[in-house]
Amino acid sequence: MIIFLFGLAGAGKSYAGEVISKHLKYKFIDADNWLPAPMLEAITSKQPFTQEMRDGFTEIIIQNTQNMINNKDEGLVITQALYKEKTVKLLKPHYRMLYLFK
Repeated sequence: MIIFLFGLAGAGKSYAGEVISKHLKYKFIDADNWLPAPMLEAITSKQPFTQEMRDGFTEIIIQNTQNMINNKDEGLVITQALYKEKTVKLLKPHYRMLYLFK
């Protein structure tokens, strides 16, 4: 099973993800570690992400997690700050999604 925690920055996604992953003995992943170079550059230069960047990152998340499942990492808890409804809709078919808010 893959559990995906999402929400705004500071909502406690990483903390909750670590607690859940330890309890279930699942692997914990902060999807920030998968941010591609164009998104990191946008963050550094305080520029907004384009929808193309978001869509590309969504595909990276899906591909990386599917590869992990194929490699027998059966339980995953993933966290990521997602803000756009379109992005959440793209991910929903692949994961059990939990929205965290302050």
